[in-house]
Amino acid sequence: MKYLVTGGCGFIGHHLVKKLKSLGHTVFNVDNLSTASNEKFADQLYKVDISDYKELHNVFESIGEIDCVFHLAALARVQPSIKDPLNYNNVNVTGTLNLLELSNKFKVKKFVFSSSSSVYG
Repeated sequence: MKYLVTGGCGFIGHHLVKKLKSLGHTVFNVDNLSTASNEKFADQLYKVDISDYKELHNVFESIGEIDCVFHLAALARVQPSIKDPLNYNNVNVTGTLNLLELSNKFKVKKFVFSSSSSVYG
């Protein structure tokens, strides 16, 4: 199966990518590398911000058929979001909407959204 993981260089994401790879799946990683290193666990790493619809569209187009999107990418922590609400909204809300729209457009079979305790404040 072909999986797209957003935030695949983060703590949870890289463990997910490694597990999917160990099970023999093809894994594509989208990460802007803002809080992670350029570790290559996936078959392909796309250095893309999920709030950039055009670049994200190019990723979906280049991959082709995707069986499942695991959406883990986000700006975390409450305090910084209070100081920079527009950026947090752009990445966390618009970025998620971009992924949902593109998943629908490219007929992705399954979409899994995961988050951390940061969403609860």
